[in-house]
Amino acid sequence: MIDKAVLDALRAAIEAASGEALGKAKGAGREAQGARAQGSGRKAQGAPPESFLPVAPCPSPLAPSSPAPCASRPAPSIALFDLDGTLARGHMIFDFPAHLGRAGLFPPASLDEVGKMRADFSAGKLTYRFVAERLPLIYAEGVKGQRAEIIALEAERFVEGRMDRVFAYARPLVRLMREAGRPALALSGSPVETVGALARRIGIEASVGTDLATRGGRFTGGVLQNYILGETKSAALSELVKTLRLEMPACFGFGDTEQDVSFLGRVGHPVCLNPSKELRAEALKKGWPMLGEAEDVVAKVRELVVRADAV
Repeated sequence: MIDKAVLDALRAAIEAASGEALGKAKGAGREAQGARAQGSGRKAQGAPPESFLPVAPCPSPLAPSSPAPCASRPAPSIALFDLDGTLARGHMIFDFPAHLGRAGLFPPASLDEVGKMRADFSAGKLTYRFVAERLPLIYAEGVKGQRAEIIALEAERFVEGRMDRVFAYARPLVRLMREAGRPALALSGSPVETVGALARRIGIEASVGTDLATRGGRFTGGVLQNYILGETKSAALSELVKTLRLEMPACFGFGDTEQDVSFLGRVGHPVCLNPSKELRAEALKKGWPMLGEAEDVVAKVRELVVRADAV
């Protein structure tokens, strides 16, 4: 279940984006009315100017639907972003334990397990699925007994020290989506503390990450939600659709691995950024656009947005 604070943050961002889009539409409408009035001359005496005709106020896109006519308000839509490999190099769930280890907050035995899994995965000895299922369990055991607030503080320090790994296109891409009326949600399998720290620094409005169980402010060694897994990401998206009544055909999604297919396949506009071999094969079958770090990602996504909004 997605944290209420995340839902509230995304709801507020959607409201703001919808209001901005509606304001632009009304502004364009007033300009068009002015042009028509200049062309047709003065209206017959007694006829009210077009701008004075009553128009029902628009309800929030998140409020219960109303049959009353109103000025056009866009349906709520968002941009979903994976983080690791999509907006930044590396995998925080592999790297964060080493940072914690240097701070004396992660035991050497657990750190060795993480290192061995990383080496075996890089050598092709382990499947992505196996790592996705096992790695959060190792991480959870490693921080067992630690205070959650201390780990959150270390996450801020960790992310601050790796901002050079953020792709150059990341911030402009998030900004482009916001300006297009699609506030961003980070949906990542890395620890929620690191996901939130990175998301805030690149302008993402809300974030969801792998979450661990706590009791009395300390980690218990259990995993509440493993968002590396595609099915967990899909379940989170289903909750968002139901709660925020998202218009999925208008949503964008950005991912880099096969586990991201779970949400890329549900949005109207999937984009594969730096795709893995497995995701590339899926994208070729489904005709999804693929972009790499060396390309002008923002310009090409802008073209996709223009085409999407022209429909």
